[in-house]
Amino acid sequence: QLVLDMLQRHHSMETSTQQVSLDSQQPITVEEAVRHHIDLGSPLKQNNKRILHYLSQFATHPEEETALRLLASKTTHGEELFRQYVEDQCLTVVDILRDFPSCQSIPLEGLLGVLPGIPPRYYSVSSSPLDKQHSKSSSTLSLTVTFSVVDYVTPPLIISENDNVCGGKRRKRGIATGYLELLCSPFLAAADDGSDGSMVQLSTPPQLKIFPKPTAEFRLPENITTPLVLIGPGTGIAPFMGFLSHRQAEITAIESTEAATSVVEGTWRGDYELEGDDAIPITKTDSSGLNMGIEFRRNQNVGSVDVFFGCRYANHDWLYQKELEHYQTNGTISKLYTAFSRDAGGSTSAGGATSDRNNVKRSGYVQDIMRNDPDCRSRLINLILKDNASVYVCGDGNAMARDVQAAIVDLLTVGLEENTSKGDREKETSSSAERAKKYLENMKAQERFVLDIWTS
Repeated sequence: QLVLDMLQRHHSMETSTQQVSLDSQQPITVEEAVRHHIDLGSPLKQNNKRILHYLSQFATHPEEETALRLLASKTTHGEELFRQYVEDQCLTVVDILRDFPSCQSIPLEGLLGVLPGIPPRYYSVSSSPLDKQHSKSSSTLSLTVTFSVVDYVTPPLIISENDNVCGGKRRKRGIATGYLELLCSPFLAAADDGSDGSMVQLSTPPQLKIFPKPTAEFRLPENITTPLVLIGPGTGIAPFMGFLSHRQAEITAIESTEAATSVVEGTWRGDYELEGDDAIPITKTDSSGLNMGIEFRRNQNVGSVDVFFGCRYANHDWLYQKELEHYQTNGTISKLYTAFSRDAGGSTSAGGATSDRNNVKRSGYVQDIMRNDPDCRSRLINLILKDNASVYVCGDGNAMARDVQAAIVDLLTVGLEENTSKGDREKETSSSAERAKKYLENMKAQERFVLDIWTS
């Protein structure tokens, strides 16, 4: 709103009616361009310094012009000031325009020329097209996505001369996730009251522009017998909820096939029959083909599914806890490993860990379970080296993905060492660790080790 007001005040623009063309597209109103196309809300980084230098050219106050030029400079003092005042406080272009009001005379053309467009946000689909429970009717499809609302407070802003706090502690919210939370607020409020949030009826239902971004790699293997290892800390669990929903639907289809076998084999004892003119003729060929299809599906051995999930606190950050535990109970998940990095004693016992046959909980990180839990370590080695399991990793690319890959290499090193005879080891020219790294690279080439990661 600040930008719209200053365009109207300094340039007499009728922002709600005056139009502008962006990238040779159809003309849109200035208000739509400002609200939905120009990136005014992203925190400024080092590569955005040119924006500060450009704004300094419109500053009518000499001190503001000098300050903006200093922030945009590469001098030692300028770099330190930029870090403390701009980066640490996560200032945006709107914040700069508010703090340096004399540069608000910048025209729309200047803003369009120097500011980038709003980049798209990508969210993993956390549902399956085979899962009908979220659809309002049998003729409609729905999808779900998972997001964590970005909401934090910046550190205090301190003047170095006398160490007095003179600002900072600004509450910042994510542009996209904050907007999505706003759209979801009526449904969240209803859910907090104990009612079904999905049944909320709004006079004007919220609408959101979305587009698909298909992936050729991050998808379930075609063969249902392939074992799966799904590693998704935090919101990285999102696509795996879709995987699990899809796998459960496939298992249900196989179970339905097994139930139908009794009908085909003539052992069904239902009381509904077709007689006379209503009878459906079935030839020997029809019967043979149907039997072969059922026999094939009935003989499919469903591969195991091991899921690794991690977050900070079990009682606060455990996304899809009920759903994961349900999938474990009904057998869709074979093993569920959970790690909680900030729970001092783990999620349960004072010893920091608890486990049963199919559920392992630890304090720390998912890679710690892989390395330190003997049963998990042995199981993963066998799944990868002997059963040709497919491994999927989704989530933070800054540290988690790197650490998980390092843990997998450590396991493969142990596994390859154990599975190589003494005579063969003497013939090897490379170490087990080198062979483990090469094995992981081959898994990636074969799409048996697939990454879907992002960096902040």
